[in-house]
Amino acid sequence: MAVRSRRPGANAVLLPVLLTGALALAACSSGGSSTTSQGGAAAAKTLVIDTSFDLKTADPGRTYEPTGLIIGKATYDTLLTFEGSDVTKPVPALAESFELSEDGTELTLKLRQGATFADGSPVTADDVVFS
Repeated sequence: MAVRSRRPGANAVLLPVLLTGALALAACSSGGSSTTSQGGAAAAKTLVIDTSFDLKTADPGRTYEPTGLIIGKATYDTLLTFEGSDVTKPVPALAESFELSEDGTELTLKLRQGATFADGSPVTADDVVFS
């Protein structure tokens, strides 16, 4: 089955979604091992579905479940990120620097020079506002 899209780069977004689905299905396989009960007879096989990889959308503006957040982080650069498990101090990523006003109501971000989209077009402040 061929997947076609009018947007350039849509396959780059679709690929991680398909790979995640394939990995989830592979995790559900039995791997050829069998379980026996205490009496020695083979126990009934049970299908266990792990809902932690439940993906409702890969749209980063509408993603709230953990799997969508994982895909979004692997697919898109963000303006700010965190180092390790310290979520108290954001660090620049796509932004070169940032400044928060004294009253905490205004955030000023300076975009990193040379940042581009997958098609090579430059990332602009208008793109950030749009997304």
